[in-house]
Amino acid sequence: MRDPREIKYMIPLLEAESEDVRMHIRSSLREYCPFLEEILSQLGLDLSPEQQYQLHLIQHEYLSESLSQSWRRILSAGGGMHRLEMVLDFISNMQVDEYPYQPIGRQLDEIAQEYRRVSAVPDPIELSRFLFLHKGYRGARDDYDNPLNSNLCYVINEKKGIPISLTSLFILVSRRLGLKIDGVNLPGHFLAKSAIGGSTIIFDCYNEGRMLTPGELAQQFFTPAVDFVALLRNPPTLMDIAKRVLRNLNNAYDRRGNLEKVQLVEMLLEHTEPQNYPIRVVDPAQEPFFKPGSLVRHNRYEYRGVIVDVDPNCMADDEWYQANLTHPDRMQPWYHILVDDSKATTYAAQSNLELDDSLQEVNHPLVPFFFLGFENGRYLRNNEPWYWKRT
Repeated sequence: MRDPREIKYMIPLLEAESEDVRMHIRSSLREYCPFLEEILSQLGLDLSPEQQYQLHLIQHEYLSESLSQSWRRILSAGGGMHRLEMVLDFISNMQVDEYPYQPIGRQLDEIAQEYRRVSAVPDPIELSRFLFLHKGYRGARDDYDNPLNSNLCYVINEKKGIPISLTSLFILVSRRLGLKIDGVNLPGHFLAKSAIGGSTIIFDCYNEGRMLTPGELAQQFFTPAVDFVALLRNPPTLMDIAKRVLRNLNNAYDRRGNLEKVQLVEMLLEHTEPQNYPIRVVDPAQEPFFKPGSLVRHNRYEYRGVIVDVDPNCMADDEWYQANLTHPDRMQPWYHILVDDSKATTYAAQSNLELDDSLQEVNHPLVPFFFLGFENGRYLRNNEPWYWKRT
């Protein structure tokens, strides 16, 4: 790093008439990051509003680039669900200006050790009672939109969070005890599940770990567009969870008008898209997650639409498939979609789609030909055969 005393001579040149000079100075000052703010404080300079703004931009750009590089390393790393811990630790560290950061791994280790002291045998039900009754972790009902509810340091210490952060806590502690607990990715809610004695038990971590059977889950969270059997067979991947955490965070910052944090989170979301990283390892035998009439949204291109037909795998020819920029696995369900506010029909892989819970109808000229009506956020498919098949 260059001599920090040079900074006081550089600062006035941030307002130089020449753009070339200003660019050179910004580049030179960036070399002092991440210590620039501390150095400026020690120098005690009297900064003009324009100089303060330019220095803020330099530090923000450095932070964005550093976060981007760290995020991409995490998403590219191996280690299965261990990366979930890395993702959540990253988010806690990213919010260090809002809440003190501590490595979450150490805190999770301590919780697991405390559980072992009170329970000799690892058991999902006992762990749920330990966390949500004995330890008192609960849903953040009073400040649900607080961005810190996505920060696992905050959740662990304040003992409250949103469904996905509490479920992630449950999952990560369970892994330390040798238990297998997975997520259940519902529209508007996030739960946990575990196989116990040959049966599947659902845990609602936001509601004190309340237990449900699959039948009770389907009855309580009935959504016509969701196939609950497929939902339970195909738990969310790391990428699914990471994107949902980021979207929660993005919405929370947006509601608070924190534009800089919104931009940071949107940048991370962009790096989480499927063209850069595989979203899901697909089981060729898996059943279609979506049904005809389901509203969906493409997780790369962001268009929404209604599913009109389903293929068990990609039926397109090799030339069409190679032209597809995302190259998702062919051996998974593929869907024919009527795209909202257009005359277009698309063909997309299951791994590139997510449920659209907007409950808004789709504006497409073919909707009346293939659907009887629209009820409870889902179209009712008629018996008209879908005539457009890729061959």
